[in-house]
Amino acid sequence: IVSALEVDVPLWLAITLASLGIVWLTNVFNFMDGSDGMVSGPSMVAALFLSAWFYCIDDTMFFWLNLAVAGSCGGFLVLNWSPARVFLGDAGSLSLGYYFAVMALIGIVKHDLPIMAFVFLYGLFLADTTVTLVRRMVAGKPWWQAHTEHFYQRAIRNGFSHRRVATVTILLTLLCGLTASVEVFNLVNQPLPALGFVILLVVAGQLSRREQRG
Repeated sequence: IVSALEVDVPLWLAITLASLGIVWLTNVFNFMDGSDGMVSGPSMVAALFLSAWFYCIDDTMFFWLNLAVAGSCGGFLVLNWSPARVFLGDAGSLSLGYYFAVMALIGIVKHDLPIMAFVFLYGLFLADTTVTLVRRMVAGKPWWQAHTEHFYQRAIRNGFSHRRVATVTILLTLLCGLTASVEVFNLVNQPLPALGFVILLVVAGQLSRREQRG
């Protein structure tokens, strides 16, 4: 973690930050599991990117592990697609969140992969939950209570079908994965990798305009 951040971080602080990151990402996946295919689809895409990254850095074990997770999520997505016949539930979404958090920790500590690559890869979920939480706090709402103010929930209330929302989130996760890969392999200098986040902001802005018109 210290070498990836390129800062002199005390060990106790690094462990604390890593623990908080794991807890946060675990819950992020649970927060986003409120629509058919919403978590299983992007998880499949994220696992495929992770398998490619680990393959390129010659970590065969994690290559196969992530490929297996991608295949499992893909198979589950078939039944989780709208109208869903099976659901992840808390056990499934929390497990996936924990898994991807640990994968990030392994990639950063073991292989010195850039932290921002994982922020980009999980960017869709991180952006939605973080922005929603901040908005609720600014509005003086109890941020710890269950709510229906996530961007994907607002999209469904504004007439988007579960299938359309799932399709868009899969495509956005693919975009985030591509920008993350640019960061991993240092293909292009900044600010190109941030393009994924810019597009996420554009999508969020379009949704907000549609809400105002409605």
